[in-house]
Amino acid sequence: MAHKTVPLHSATAWYYFGGVTLFLFVIQVLTGILLLLYYARRWGAYESVQFIVTRVQFGWLVRSVHSWSANLMILSAFVHMFSVVFLHSYRKPREVTWLAASRC
Repeated sequence: MAHKTVPLHSATAWYYFGGVTLFLFVIQVLTGILLLLYYARRWGAYESVQFIVTRVQFGWLVRSVHSWSANLMILSAFVHMFSVVFLHSYRKPREVTWLAASRC
């Protein structure tokens, strides 16, 4: 069995966009759960969001963090995908990881 080594790299900003995307996803889950606690389906979407923003303590902050992290997560996911392609991160020794992720 051949021994594979992980290539040395300089920790540039491109290297961290996968982790940034994961961090923003966790923020989405947490703020989404907080918003779900006060969302009332019987009122309708607009009225429920208005209630969260105006009446719930720090509801405006939770909604704003949720909105901003959603937009930043999309941006960081695209930057991460393009950095993988342009920096050839799918080549050896990570070809199995790339194939495993594409089969899901």
